[in-house]
Amino acid sequence: MTTPPVVVIGGGLAGLSAARQLCIHGVEVLVLEASECVGGRVRTDIVDGVHMDHGFQLYNTAYPEGQRVLDYEALDLHAFSAGVISASENGRIKLGDPRELLGWLPSSIRSGSLGSKAAFLRYALAQSSKSPATIALEVDTNSHTALERAGVRGDFYSQVVQPFFSGVFLEQELSTSSRFMNLVLRTFVKGKPSLPARGMQAIPEQIFHALPEGTVRFNSAVTSISPNSVHVGGEVINAKAVIVATDSTSSGQLSGVSVPAWNSVTTWYHLAPLGTLNENKPVIVVNASAAGPVTNSVVLTNAVPSYAPGMQLISTSAIGVHERGLDLVGQLSTMHDTDASSWELVGHYPIQHALPAMAPPHDFHPPAVSNGVYLAGDYLSSSSIQGAMVSGRRAADTLLWESIGKGVSNAGN
Repeated sequence: MTTPPVVVIGGGLAGLSAARQLCIHGVEVLVLEASECVGGRVRTDIVDGVHMDHGFQLYNTAYPEGQRVLDYEALDLHAFSAGVISASENGRIKLGDPRELLGWLPSSIRSGSLGSKAAFLRYALAQSSKSPATIALEVDTNSHTALERAGVRGDFYSQVVQPFFSGVFLEQELSTSSRFMNLVLRTFVKGKPSLPARGMQAIPEQIFHALPEGTVRFNSAVTSISPNSVHVGGEVINAKAVIVATDSTSSGQLSGVSVPAWNSVTTWYHLAPLGTLNENKPVIVVNASAAGPVTNSVVLTNAVPSYAPGMQLISTSAIGVHERGLDLVGQLSTMHDTDASSWELVGHYPIQHALPAMAPPHDFHPPAVSNGVYLAGDYLSSSSIQGAMVSGRRAADTLLWESIGKGVSNAGN
């Protein structure tokens, strides 16, 4: 009799990472993916040569799990500059690392309180010197409170720090776990936010192509599970074990576990002719004004020209779900210091389930098993590519340890 496989539900980064770890240890795996391709929330559409990720996403080269698993050279990562532009009706303030953006130094010095900027720098550098394990064990509060206690206040907070992290967390109050923020700061100091030349979906596809042929079965939506079986429509698949590696909502429906709320986002993509935007640095422009919904905007092709060959591609995001035809011309013209009225809208992605909320106190190491079913997903670690990948490996390691004693140590959060 053939030994049943370990069934992994979900072909996103968590599921693929779990499958990869199990295959390395010689375990037969079947990944069931409801859609026609891998990636989960990490997807890229290519329309007439224009690459549009599902929401504005970046990969940070300092992610410990990514460093361990991914082939960076094959991904052809293109880095963003270590800076940010804060834009309002009163003008644009450029802040950047002088080692990389020396010409921005006068603007960086003039903007906001020197004391508040120094406090933020000290705070960020302090996080970069800690291990992920140390950060995960610290007393947790919300990010706003942690920054205020560190002395990050005033205009620098409201015009730079708050709008920047709003775009990272997809919530405006910075109520997100300070532990998670500290991990984010650690990766920003130690790594480079980047984009693969072929879009963010190149990351899950790289893991997928490393799996044995036939490991992933597409168009296979799971309707119910038990610890040793999975139902796909009327079909019953026997399993040695089951790992639920779907998004948190589906995981809750299938396994009954308690899951966090979602933060949502809408991203628009515009095309403009080359030379329309003179600022040639690949940096995020944040909205320092209280007016309008936009959180941030960035000329993606300043970092990775292959996203839209021969054109300039602008990604613009706003917290929440918004309609395609929302009037953004005024805000984009202000933020990019140019006339945006002729830009062509080529993509619109309203994403209700964009990131699981990371409310304090956030546990980066919850149990990976519930009622005999193994669990993986970024909601169990951190709302990031790093969190998704490490959660998948942890679920696989837990299964390996419990069944055949081959578990390996965790690495990062």
